[in-house]
Amino acid sequence: MASALGLRPIVRASLQAGVQDTTVFESAAIVMFHRIPYAEAKRRGVIQDQILEALTAGVHELDDVDYGYADRLIAERLDQISEC
Repeated sequence: MASALGLRPIVRASLQAGVQDTTVFESAAIVMFHRIPYAEAKRRGVIQDQILEALTAGVHELDDVDYGYADRLIAERLDQISEC
């Protein structure tokens, strides 16, 4: 049994591995490999942290994470990164 805080890095990696578009990325990767300002990468990182917090609230096992809910939150809160 893991804490919600301990699950967050695992859930983050799982989400990043399963995303085929340019919606969810690590902030460092956004800055290094896309032409968007650091402030935008930081803003997206804050939103991603909020999504992770919502996904792991009250969850103690990785199998209990609702990835359908994750998809909805990502679609609602994060727009796709467009290349400049």
